[in-house]
Amino acid sequence: ILKAMVTHREEVGIQETACGLLQLLAGEETALGELAHTEYVDALLGALRAHPDSRSIRGTVCALMSRIVEHIQREDAGEAWGLVVAAMQEHTDQSEVQAMGCKTMGTIA
Repeated sequence: ILKAMVTHREEVGIQETACGLLQLLAGEETALGELAHTEYVDALLGALRAHPDSRSIRGTVCALMSRIVEHIQREDAGEAWGLVVAAMQEHTDQSEVQAMGCKTMGTIA
């Protein structure tokens, strides 16, 4: 999944599918620590940066960040905070993005 996200960063369909698969994996408690590694966080944040208009990616990444944020290395948390705030500002009409964003920011703080 990670290789596909990095190799095909500009392909929105691949990024949406990969984010969805990572969200499924995040349902397993044992996978959360692995998903919090810098490579996965970078890929998720890269998907947000490359596809700022994708509601699917924004919602999924916010949901993932809220699940893995406790395991994220501190240097990645600052960028995650900024991107979550941007997602919340751009998607004020999406309650899922707002709820996950609040949860994520509360955990980072």
